[in-house]
Amino acid sequence: MYILKKTGMVLLFLLLLALLIAPVGALWMISLQEQAQYLAQPVPVVEELAYGEILSVRRMEIRETVELSGTVVSREEFFMELPCKKPYALRFMVSVGDVIHSGDLIAYEGETALYSTADGLIGEISLGEEPYLRLHALQALALECEISQAQRKLFSRSDLALQDENGIPLELLELGEICTANGSIRLLLRYELPGLTYGQQLSSLTLYTGRVYSQTLAVEKRCVYQKNGDDASYLRLVDEAGHFLGEAEVLTGYANEDYICVSGVEEGTLCDGGYGAVWEGNHGSP
Repeated sequence: MYILKKTGMVLLFLLLLALLIAPVGALWMISLQEQAQYLAQPVPVVEELAYGEILSVRRMEIRETVELSGTVVSREEFFMELPCKKPYALRFMVSVGDVIHSGDLIAYEGETALYSTADGLIGEISLGEEPYLRLHALQALALECEISQAQRKLFSRSDLALQDENGIPLELLELGEICTANGSIRLLLRYELPGLTYGQQLSSLTLYTGRVYSQTLAVEKRCVYQKNGDDASYLRLVDEAGHFLGEAEVLTGYANEDYICVSGVEEGTLCDGGYGAVWEGNHGSP
C-alpha cells in the first residue's frame, strides 16, 4: 500500500512538472521559428539559357545571289507605214498600247480597210502626209529593272554570269549611268524565259551571279546581331544544353537570304539563334 502511494506521488509530480515545462517548451519552439525567418536564405543559382534554337557555325558552299523585280519590255522598235491617199480620212480601230498581229484590222480609209503587216505593241500613231505606227517588237523582249548604286557595282563585274533558279541564263544588255528621280539605276536584261509577255511584272526574282564562296564559315543570319552605336557584329555563345558561355565578336562577309559568312570563331561553335531578335526587341534595330 505504501509503495502504491509513493508511486502515485511520483506520477503526480511528473505530471505537474510536465504541465509546467510544456508552455516554456512551446514558447521556445515558437521563438526558434521566428528567428529562422530572419536567417539569410540561400541564393538560388540563376543560369542564363538560350533564347532560341541552338545553331552551329558551319563550313559550307554559298552561291552569291541578287534579288530583283522588274517589268518585261521590248528592246526593239520599228515602224509600219500606212498606205493611204487621204490620211485625214483615216478612222483607226486601234489605240496606243494595243497589241496587234499581222492581219489585224487597223483602220479604214473611207470604205477601204487597212490591215497590219507585223506583230507588235503600238507605241505611237503618227498622222501626217506619211502616216505610220511605231511598234514595240514582241519577239525581242527584255527585263527592265531598277537597281541601287550598291547593286550597280555587282552588275559591273567582269565575272558576272547570271542565271535564275532553274538555270536559265540572263544577259546584261544595258546598265544605266545616271540615277532616276528616285535614286535608282536602269538595268536591262535579256531573259529567255518561255512564256514571257510584254508588260508582265516579275517580282522577287532570285538570280545567281556566278560567284561561289567555297568552304566558307557561315551561320544563320538570325544569330548575328549588332549593338546600338557599334558597327561590330556579335554571336551569343552557348553550349549543347543552351547554357550561356559568353559573347564573341565576328567579322561578317557576304550574306544571302538565310546565311552570312563570318570569321573570328571556329567551325562547330554553338550560338543562340534567338538572341538577335530579343536584342532588337529590347533595344531597337541597330
